[in-house]
Amino acid sequence: MIKLQHTLKNNSEDIQNYVSELNSWSKDIEKKDKSSKLREQTKKSTKVHVPLPPIRNKVEIDKHMAKKKDQIFSEKQVKENSAKVENKENGGKLKRDMTPMFDYYKAWDKFADKAEDNVEGSDEEDGFIPAKNPKPEPEKGPLSQAEMMKRTNGAKPNTQ
Repeated sequence: MIKLQHTLKNNSEDIQNYVSELNSWSKDIEKKDKSSKLREQTKKSTKVHVPLPPIRNKVEIDKHMAKKKDQIFSEKQVKENSAKVENKENGGKLKRDMTPMFDYYKAWDKFADKAEDNVEGSDEEDGFIPAKNPKPEPEKGPLSQAEMMKRTNGAKPNTQ
């Protein structure tokens, strides 16, 4: 009879501890729920949309392409080319340049230097640096049977 009373007392203490822990846990959960609801309400009330950053280099490439499309030909080049076309349409033939080769190459070198400076200058103005294209590796043909059968390490097969 004494043992029975002792076990009942222990069981009642265990149940009381369990119920008190359960109550404290439920209070903690209620506090967390209230705080999360408050956070959600403040987010909804302010509702500030933070935009994501653009895809890498997309903005720069788009700006560069738009700038290049606008400046394909200058007005001076358009006038010169249209005059040539009109002259050609009117039946006038373009005469062959009769300058000696040495002078021709000198003039070409000067033109190439000027054109190179113009190209380099325009790239600096754009601020656009295009991505470098990696060099492709040379393709290897199919391996011979001897190369395929060649051992890569000194391990021998286990034949026990």
